[in-house]
Amino acid sequence: MKDLHALEIALKNFIFTLNEFYLSHNNLKSYHTLSYFLNNLLFNMTSFDALDFTAYVNKRISFYQYDYFDDYDKKTMIMDISGIKFYVERILEEPGLETLFVLRFSVKIMDREYALPLIRYAFDENSAYHIFAIQFG
Repeated sequence: MKDLHALEIALKNFIFTLNEFYLSHNNLKSYHTLSYFLNNLLFNMTSFDALDFTAYVNKRISFYQYDYFDDYDKKTMIMDISGIKFYVERILEEPGLETLFVLRFSVKIMDREYALPLIRYAFDENSAYHIFAIQFG
């Protein structure tokens, strides 16, 4: 371990950030204990992340602090092409899944609406966009 003190600080910041995030979003279920989130942290780690665990924890902290799609908390039309309307809505993912946020896209053709694949994503402190999955949910 490069610097045990830096890791201790990062883990404390991670716990603080979890508390702040879920208290502000009112979305933390009672069964989500600290061990649940620490397990999730480890399960999402790659072998590259393991090379510098402190940097990895800090990157995961930044996922809770940065989101540039908060304007889409409500279903929002983003495009209209000849009467075909495209919508997006940002939703808070259930804690412990791949990411914190999901973009849910849909298209409305005439009076029928069709779901498009979900995009599970996160931003880090460098404004890097991390796509975890594109799939139907």
